[in-house]
Amino acid sequence: MKGKTWIITFYLILTFNGCQSIQIVNNEYSDLQGFYRVTIPGESWERIKINNEGLAMRNKENNANFAIISHPTGTNKATLDTLYKQLFIGIKERNILKKQYVYINNQRVLHIVLEGELDNLKLRISAYIIKTKDLIYDIVYWSSPDKFDISLDDFERVIKSFKFIGDQRSEV
Repeated sequence: MKGKTWIITFYLILTFNGCQSIQIVNNEYSDLQGFYRVTIPGESWERIKINNEGLAMRNKENNANFAIISHPTGTNKATLDTLYKQLFIGIKERNILKKQYVYINNQRVLHIVLEGELDNLKLRISAYIIKTKDLIYDIVYWSSPDKFDISLDDFERVIKSFKFIGDQRSEV
């Protein structure tokens, strides 16, 4: 019986892994394309399914969210300053609180913090925009202004852990 149990367990592991791609191992998320890796925040955060090419998480307690979305640069010669304006299309009453260039994993990145309104909800947003040779990464955290700072440290740890895998860094 011991041998049969092992065979059944092995079969279930193979079946489970074949049906679902494992992207989170030891609290690290790796995108399916293998371009980047980040450490995800603790248990108070739950993953939200958005697509196969990004990560989104929600902290129900603090009504905070973050997402990492990548999209091709194509032949787009847009600067980081242009890209952030595209990211915030649809947000009304925009008030930029901070705009600065920072470095993440030796990569120059535009960091924007702003307040605005989307669908009659007031939001505070912290966004990092990264442009590489082939992709643009929008890493965005948002919450209501009164709860924004509560989970911000979790998001900043995600940002600090962001690592490119392979040759994705920009020449910019």
